[in-house]
Amino acid sequence: MLRKVQLRRVAHALGQPPAPDQSLIAQGGSDWLVEQDGTDNLAQNVYAAPVITAGQSFSKAEHLAAGQSVGTVAKTGGPGTWSITAGNGSGALAINSSTGEITTAAALDYETTASYSLTIQCSGPGGSDSETVTVNVTNITEPTVNASQTFTVNASDPDGTVLGTVATTGATPTGFAIGGTGLAISAAGQVTKSGAPSTGNYGVTCSLPGYTSPSVNIGVTVSSSSLLLDTLDAGTQVMGAYAPYKLRTAYAGSCIRVRRSSDNAEQDIGFDGSGNLDESALTTFVGSNTGSIARIYDQSGTGGYLVYVSGTRAEITNSSGVIHKINSVPVFKHVAAGSYYEQTGVTIPSAAKCAIIMFARGVSLADNQRFAGIYSGSGADWNAIEHFMMARASGNLDCYRGSTSYSAGALANATSYALAMVFDGAQGRAFVNGTGGTAVNQTNNFTTPTAIRLGAAGGAAGEIFDGYTGPFFVLSNIATGDRAALESHIQTKYGF
Repeated sequence: MLRKVQLRRVAHALGQPPAPDQSLIAQGGSDWLVEQDGTDNLAQNVYAAPVITAGQSFSKAEHLAAGQSVGTVAKTGGPGTWSITAGNGSGALAINSSTGEITTAAALDYETTASYSLTIQCSGPGGSDSETVTVNVTNITEPTVNASQTFTVNASDPDGTVLGTVATTGATPTGFAIGGTGLAISAAGQVTKSGAPSTGNYGVTCSLPGYTSPSVNIGVTVSSSSLLLDTLDAGTQVMGAYAPYKLRTAYAGSCIRVRRSSDNAEQDIGFDGSGNLDESALTTFVGSNTGSIARIYDQSGTGGYLVYVSGTRAEITNSSGVIHKINSVPVFKHVAAGSYYEQTGVTIPSAAKCAIIMFARGVSLADNQRFAGIYSGSGADWNAIEHFMMARASGNLDCYRGSTSYSAGALANATSYALAMVFDGAQGRAFVNGTGGTAVNQTNNFTTPTAIRLGAAGGAAGEIFDGYTGPFFVLSNIATGDRAALESHIQTKYGF
């Protein structure tokens, strides 16, 4: 601020630079104050002295990051340059020399210094002034990582797979760190797969500026990278494997081919990153229409598929485009009009030692309803099927090898089952949810089966299956234990 001045002689117009024979004393805005020939004297100072407002204080929570504003010191009077001359022994605070704004030079810590009594000085051409300005640091509850947290991840999951978010207590952290390899953690505490993690404990800390919490272990379980078919005995030959989800790690094909009811267009649907049916692709393609099954791809490695042959196609979505599910897992719905699917051109080398294992759930079970079978030849008539499973009026599951049957269990509507028929070369046996019926001697000899069938339509009256199917396996030379493993998988997958 310029004060009034008295000049005995000023041969100069304000707002204009001084003449060559004049000396510059001070400039304020666009005003120049000069004396001529060095003989004129100023009556008083050009600038007023700065006056800092007394009694100022500011409060900030601890762990405020460096470079953050604490507040701006107020003053009146003339201009000046700001400085901190005392009270800042730790160097945690700074002041802008031009504006008087106090900022953090380092993170504040209540436990170290709860209050700063700063001596603030403002010095200018008109003089200087000093005042004490107080900066109070308020205490917070520092965050800590909660104990006993566990996370799981599959070894085959892609990098970036989210395991979960670490929970904390106290103030919200601004950062996290995790020890070990194979996992990463974001500033918000989200844990993701990054490489090859191991089952065990991983130390995690959370932080604020100037503070890091004690390390707390989180438990991580890495499940096997193997899928169902990868775990079977090396001697078991998988001749056909079908499911509305991925069964084998090395399988790179699609899951199903779907036909859209609105225009009969067809599209292959694969798997999502977790090996489940790609429901997003399915519902996008189908829209608000029925999605029926045109093919169910064989994941055993044959490169084949079950293809629709006859009847009304099984559905994967209803007429509103909603996916058919049991226990939140997709299923194939075989409608009351019946339908069947076949894969031909396969070779089942040991029909004398074979097994058919599948998921089934009846809607309206009746005598002679056929579920699945293997055979040589072709045609809709089930009389030609050499190995097959069906429901009987007695309520039992009946399995046939030629004209000889063997039974197990009792089947009811609206009930999920893991069904199996197994022939070991001498005897046949049926299983319902792992419980086997009486073994029956089998002496029939057959041509090597070359076709696999799922569902029923046509043929003898009552053969039509009305209900749901899901995973379906045809195996040769099945090893001890693999039948139970597949049955257990079906029961766990569909929640029964």
